[in-house]
Amino acid sequence: MTKKERHELILKLITEKEIDNQQDLSNALKKSGIEVTQATISRDINDLKLIKINGIAKKYRYSLPFSQAIISHESAEILSKLVISVVTTSNFIVIKTLDGSANTAANIIDDATFVNVLGTIAGDNTILIVLNTKQDAEVVCQKIKELIKNA
Repeated sequence: MTKKERHELILKLITEKEIDNQQDLSNALKKSGIEVTQATISRDINDLKLIKINGIAKKYRYSLPFSQAIISHESAEILSKLVISVVTTSNFIVIKTLDGSANTAANIIDDATFVNVLGTIAGDNTILIVLNTKQDAEVVCQKIKELIKNA
């Protein structure tokens, strides 16, 4: 297995399970047929720039930094002109837009590749964003609000 493939597997594992330490990550990789040393796990965590965030079942879990979502200043300006409101509930974000603008706004959000966004659904003036956890929804919701405010 290449380093890139191992990194992809690690990202898949931390998205699907609450993994809170290097030993748990090593065990999860082992269950997937990959044996690695603690030093390799440590380097992979550094290479992927993983952070620890609050978990649900466990106190913490590994995650990609939420700041990795990338959006241009121009896209943020467009978003700020289209979006009326952004609210979160459970592991969902609901965004209200000007009539006929939801698809454009959803495309900007999709292109930003926010971490832990499972998908977006756009209607005429409403976008539904589905995330892994309630905490993920709160963090991404805040990030979207900041992008709009700072545009």
